[in-house]
Amino acid sequence: MQSNDAQHSTGPVHGAAAADDAALRDYLASRHEACPGCGYDLHALVGTRCPECNQELRLRVGLAEPRLRLFLAAVIGNALGLGFSGLLCGFVVIATLVGQRGSAPPRFWLVCGVPLVVQGVVMLVLLRKGRALRRASVAVRAGVVLACVLLTLGNLTLFSALVR
Repeated sequence: MQSNDAQHSTGPVHGAAAADDAALRDYLASRHEACPGCGYDLHALVGTRCPECNQELRLRVGLAEPRLRLFLAAVIGNALGLGFSGLLCGFVVIATLVGQRGSAPPRFWLVCGVPLVVQGVVMLVLLRKGRALRRASVAVRAGVVLACVLLTLGNLTLFSALVR
């Protein structure tokens, strides 16, 4: 724990930090804003940490329109293949459960189940690393979009070539 003298240092870094902390408290004095970490209402915050989750808070300038176009294109490109495989697998599981059909042959699960798992993992990675991806260069983001679309096209091609 720092002493009060260390918290109120007049050095350039500490002085700017103190001004930023005061600006945060002033901003929240008249507004009901949710903590980005846990959703706790920060209205009339006294310190610079969320009382609920103890995360340090900063008042920052954000982009009016974040770089979402290529990120969303990658998510949609991957979601098409994920949804296709999920729909087919779900249909076979439901048909098996209601007794309209025996269990699916192993070839079906190879052709539909494996792409479902692969594209599901890709979707989790996209959603988990979305912020980093949105900050990447245009070339990297375009490459991820291309990879997701090619993965979906490969999924559809594999299905149409092997399922009859």
